[in-house]
Amino acid sequence: MATDQAHIARITAALANIRGITCVVLGGSRAVGGATTTSDIDIGVYYEPDILDLHALNQAVTALDDTHRVDLLASPGAWGNWVNGGAWLHMDGTAVDILLRDRTRVLQACIEAQQGTLHAHYQPGHPHAFMNVMYAGELAVCRVLWSDDETLVTQKMALQKYPVALQNAMIAFFGFEAAFSAGLAEKYAKSGDTYYVRAHIMRSIGALNQVLCGLNRQYCINEKRATARIAMYPIRPLDYKKRVDALVCCPRDTDACAALSTLIREVSELCDAHTGSLAVV
Repeated sequence: MATDQAHIARITAALANIRGITCVVLGGSRAVGGATTTSDIDIGVYYEPDILDLHALNQAVTALDDTHRVDLLASPGAWGNWVNGGAWLHMDGTAVDILLRDRTRVLQACIEAQQGTLHAHYQPGHPHAFMNVMYAGELAVCRVLWSDDETLVTQKMALQKYPVALQNAMIAFFGFEAAFSAGLAEKYAKSGDTYYVRAHIMRSIGALNQVLCGLNRQYCINEKRATARIAMYPIRPLDYKKRVDALVCCPRDTDACAALSTLIREVSELCDAHTGSLAVV
């Protein structure tokens, strides 16, 4: 059985010279650390949309797959507008996720990250939102396996320093959302409309996660395991993950709202101490 490094080398060789592909990268936990023996291999494929050879890419993916399944490739747009295509396959039983990224849109997102321009989008698989600047974060933290794209690599280097404008925007944008959503949850906590209340509580927690990522100048590229990552950041409320987990499982809406309000106030104090201000419920 081949090693993961051998799988990654084989994937890179198979994708590198397909027309329209400009860069192949390793992403996810295997790029940033924290991977386990069961972690997927996440491969980012940056492409030129007008010339990408989808047929050749589909053939390459089929050849890499353990059972050589056909039509594994989801073309751009099939999975949504942001996580917009790719393939799920297995190599010696190891799950491999190939994710397509339109390089033109990624480069625009890099500019927006440097400017602190944020916009949120609905995307299956992202319970809070997919942020435009997640594209920039992915590029910043990935490990380049092969590239014929000097512009993309230059942008990656520029993003190694977390932009101050992005930090300010993350705190302001999501600080407002955390407080606003928590306020709505509290307003209706005694109404018996538990779905509505809990949905706002989850939005508020998602926003707090983004605030804490920005405060620590860490790119948030996925909501998965976000609270576990934040638990390792130097600037955070004490026992943040444990308290979020308890809050989510709290049986009474009113008690959950009270616990959330306390967390928001603590994050506000951290923001005041380290940078600017955060709206408070």
